[in-house]
Amino acid sequence: MLRLTTFGGVRLTQAREDLTGAATQPRRLAILARLAVADDRGVSRDKLLALLWPESEMDRARHVLNQLLYAQRQLFDEDSLFLGKKLLRLNPTLIWTDVAAFEVALSEQRVEDALGYHHGPFLDGFFLGNAPQFDAWAEAQRERLQ
Repeated sequence: MLRLTTFGGVRLTQAREDLTGAATQPRRLAILARLAVADDRGVSRDKLLALLWPESEMDRARHVLNQLLYAQRQLFDEDSLFLGKKLLRLNPTLIWTDVAAFEVALSEQRVEDALGYHHGPFLDGFFLGNAPQFDAWAEAQRERLQ
């Protein structure tokens, strides 16, 4: 199972080993983080495009997003890593996220468990170039989750 850790930085692990390379390119991690926060509500492709490629032509941005999603699926050999077509969600049977576990624990009033997931600010030190909307969204999430 994949594990996305977003508190105290951002890490993607599989079988307890940190992943590097293509799987952890900044925009790929940004997509995972955004979908992790959305949980089962999902995020529309159009919102992801506006968040991650605000200055790009829509057709080009849509192509890049499709390529990134395809590449992540191929890299992990999991066609169902992302659920949905227009509204995207992470498949919780394939990827665990600390932010989702944190929010579930809080909603169930398991404060000690929630604190066990919170190892620092959300996406601490993670910023995207040329995506000020993403950086603003991440900052808002840091404040909300603090």
